[in-house]
Amino acid sequence: MPAGVASPEVVRGGCDNGDVIETQLNPRQAMVACLAQWRHSIVDCDDAGLQENVRDIESVPRMMYSVMLDAVAELESRNVAVTAGFRNTKQLLAGMLQLSPTEAGARVAHATQLASRRALTGEVLAPLLPNTAAALAAGQIGPAQVRVITEPIGCSYTTCHGWCGAS
Repeated sequence: MPAGVASPEVVRGGCDNGDVIETQLNPRQAMVACLAQWRHSIVDCDDAGLQENVRDIESVPRMMYSVMLDAVAELESRNVAVTAGFRNTKQLLAGMLQLSPTEAGARVAHATQLASRRALTGEVLAPLLPNTAAALAAGQIGPAQVRVITEPIGCSYTTCHGWCGAS
C-alpha cells in the first residue's frame, strides 16, 4: 500500500456487506478498471453467459444516468451555473458536456423529478417520482423510459416544446 494511504477498515458485526468492494481508487478509476476487466471476460463466457453479460452491461449506463441526475441536482441546488457565469444549469451542462440544449434541459428536468431534494430546513426529501428513481438507479429502466414516464400525458413534442418540423 502506498505511503500515506490508510488501509481499509474492516467492519464486523451484524451488517450485511454483501456486494461492498473497497478500493483506494477514485470512482472513475475504479469504473475504468472494472470495465477493462469486463471487456476481457466477455470472450471467455459461453452463450448463456454472454447474454447475461449483455443484460448486465446495458444496466450500467442506466445506473450511471441516475448518478448523473444526482450530480445535476447538486449543481442546481448549489447554483453552480450562475457562479460559473452561465444563465442556468441547462446552459452549464450544454457547454461543459457538449450536449444539445434539448438534452441538457432533459437532464435538468429529470434531475428535478428523480433526484433527492432538500427542504429549506436542510432535510433530505424523497424524489418526486421515487419508484421511477429507484428503477433507474437499479438499471431496470433507462433515459428513454424516463422520458416517457416524465412526459406529461397528452403532451406532444410540438405542443409542449413549441417546435414544429413544418415551417
